[in-house]
This record gives sequence, C-alpha cells and structure tokens, in this order.
Amino acid sequence: MAELARDTQVTEIAEALDERLTDLAGPQMHVTPTLGFTSSDPDRLMRSAQLFIDADRVRSVADTSTGCANVIYLGLLLERLATRRTKEAILDSVLAVEEPEAHLHPVLQRQLFRALLRAETALAVTTHSPHIAAVSPLSSLILLRATVGEGAIAANTANVELTSGERADIERYLDVSRAEMLFCTAAILVEGPSEAYLLPAFARVLGFDLDAYGVIVADIAGTDFAPYRTLLGAHALGVPHVIITDGDPARQVSGTEKYVFAGLRRASKLFQDGDNAEVPLDMLIGDLVHQGASGDPTVARLVAANRDVFVGLQTLEVDITPLLSAEMIEAYSELAVSAISVRRFRSAVEAVANGDADAEDRDELLRRIGNTGKGRFAQRLAAHIDVIDPSTLRAAITSRDTEMRTGPPSSISTARFMEVGSYGYLFAALDRVSWMVRGRGLRRRTVRAGRQEQQ
Repeated sequence: MAELARDTQVTEIAEALDERLTDLAGPQMHVTPTLGFTSSDPDRLMRSAQLFIDADRVRSVADTSTGCANVIYLGLLLERLATRRTKEAILDSVLAVEEPEAHLHPVLQRQLFRALLRAETALAVTTHSPHIAAVSPLSSLILLRATVGEGAIAANTANVELTSGERADIERYLDVSRAEMLFCTAAILVEGPSEAYLLPAFARVLGFDLDAYGVIVADIAGTDFAPYRTLLGAHALGVPHVIITDGDPARQVSGTEKYVFAGLRRASKLFQDGDNAEVPLDMLIGDLVHQGASGDPTVARLVAANRDVFVGLQTLEVDITPLLSAEMIEAYSELAVSAISVRRFRSAVEAVANGDADAEDRDELLRRIGNTGKGRFAQRLAAHIDVIDPSTLRAAITSRDTEMRTGPPSSISTARFMEVGSYGYLFAALDRVSWMVRGRGLRRRTVRAGRQEQQ
C-alpha cells in the first residue's frame, strides 16, 4: 500500500488535485491532498483508494469542515471532467452548482466562483449570495421572482441596453452592498452614505421595517443613476425601485441671467420609455432656467416624483434640518472636538431651521458635517432618529390638509407628502416604496368607535 501511494500516476493525481484546489480556494484552505489505500486485499486495492487532506495520511475528508469538503468535491469533479475531455471520453460538459456559497466565508465565496468561471466547462449556478453576484458577468444574470398568481417569473440582463462603458461601470461597482439589489423586493437608490443610514431609521420609526420587507437602500456613490435605472427597469430585471437625489442649489450660469437646476436636470435624464408626463419635465426645467432664483420648482419636482425620481430642494443635510435640528445638534456635539465648532454648527442649524439662512449658513452647516464625515455623522444621527416618538414624526410629515389621500400613489397624495416641508420628498419616496411592497402607504386607516381615523 505504501508503494502504491508513491506510484507516479497516484502522486500526479494528488498534485493535479492540489493545483485545482489552490485555484478554487487560494492559499486560504490549508489542505494537502494525498491518496492512500485502506485494503489488505490485493484484488481490492484500486477500489479502496482514499483521499486524505494531509501529507501524513491521517485526516480524511470527513475530518474537515463542510465548506472545505464542498470545495474538495468540486475540485474532484472538475479534475474528472478535465481528464475525460483529455481522453475524449466526453465532448463537452455543463456544470450545475446549487449555492456554492454554502458554508464558505465571503472572501472564499468570491474566490471559488471566479475559479468556476475560469473552468473549461459551461456553468449554471443558483445562489442567494451577493458576494457571488458581485463578481458575476453582468450579461449572465437571470433573476427569478415570486409573484402573486403567476408563480415565479424570470428576468435577465442578456439584452439590457447599456453602453460598454456603463456595463463596465456596473460590473466594477456592483459590489456586495449594491449586489443586494438583485435579491430585494424593492430598491431605494441614493447618492451617498447619509441617505443609506437615515432612510431606514425614518422608516423604522414609522413602523415600516425595510429589512423585514426585503427593501434595500443602495448607495451608488455619486449621481450617475442612469445605468442602475436601466438595469432595474422593466426592460431588464424589473426590480421595483425609486431614486432619491439632491436638488442642489440653483446656480447662475456665469455671464448670463440663466440658472441651472442640477437635481431636476439629473432627474429628466432618468425618464424611460412610458415615463412621459402630461407636462414634459424638460419644458418645466426650461421655464425655471429663465425664471432664475425666483422660479418655483414644485411642479417639476412633482412630475419627477410621479415617475419615481424624488428630488430634494438643496442637499439632504440642509433639507432635513427643519425636521431634526435638535437631533442634529446633539449628534454633532457627540462628535465635535471643540465647543467653538459646536457653537458655530448650532448657529448654522438654527438659521436653516428658522428659514432665515443664507448661502453662508448652509455652507457652514455642510462644511462642519463634511469635516466630521458625512457617513459618520449620519450614523450617529440615525441613532437619535430611532428614539423619536413616532407620533411626533407622524405629525411632522402630515400635511396641513387633514384629508391626505390614502389610496394608491397619485399626484395628489405625493404632492401632499412633499408639501409638508423641505424634507417631505424623503417620506414621499418611502410612501411609494411602501405601496410597492406592502400594498399600502405610510399612513393607513383604522376603525375605532365606529369611525375611521387616520394613523
């Protein structure tokens, strides 16, 4: 048996398997595959070959972890397919793997899947892992979604209309966090970490747990929403989604009397086939360009919102200040390094909250938050939002008109959410998503003492 274990063909098999496992798992999996024989009957020696995972032939595959055993199994299978192709025993093969992420930590999941993609065989994989989805070729994705009354339906990205640059960008930036878009019931696309921390906190206080309903907030790290809009749209994956973007202050074009409304212009580029409004958004923006700083963007913002693109008035931090001035001051005080910084931040916040802020006040507020770190500040602020009395927040987002509609999303109900203040568009977006996944909005009717009351 010892002599057979040293046989050239046996050791070559072990070495080939070692190389295969290194390709599949890298140096993370400490396995030295060796073949041994366990029978004392010469006629049964070849059938008693056993794989060990150490050079001393002490530990068998049964002694390793389930994840490690799975990788070894895949390695053996791929090696066998390669050998059979070499001997022309088969012409080609298709490898189907169910959830290769099972029992593997995230880094090893990505390493294993990349190796499977490099294997000389066609590959079909079912997975629930965003780590695997994040390194998958964009054109190969097939999304299966359960529906009411129709069973499971499939959508794919094979024919999604993206430029080569957009496709490359999505594949590069579809990291683990953003890859969750492929597994969600609905997505909220946002510009940065501030929204990613604050929106779930607002929703929790209002009794709408985004995680519980499979809703994810995807930070795309910028303002180029167009490729993601295409990827999630009806002609590709068909994932329900909304987009939230800053309005940005109206900026005068140098040497002219015209103004640029960057947020609305950004929204107009996100309209897709079938998104045409009764009043084209481009026409409304054109009017605003000539009206300048005195122009009212309300109608244009509402047109965008009715196409699931929610545009703020300024930047997020400025827009939420009237709603969260006390919480913002408290959160900043916990992070600031000096009393002077806190005093100046408080002054800027109060000016914005009272409605008498100028550009300098807004710049001061944003500069202080930026110096602290937008994500860090938003994370701390989210903790303060979590302890807000729900009735207080509900009162803050209730329109002056107590007859707020509670039917399906419409220009009226959305408009009334958005008119409650500079922060209203955030709750209009959450309300739209609530309809998408819960079949009702943030507000609902209950019956008490024989009469309907709004909650």
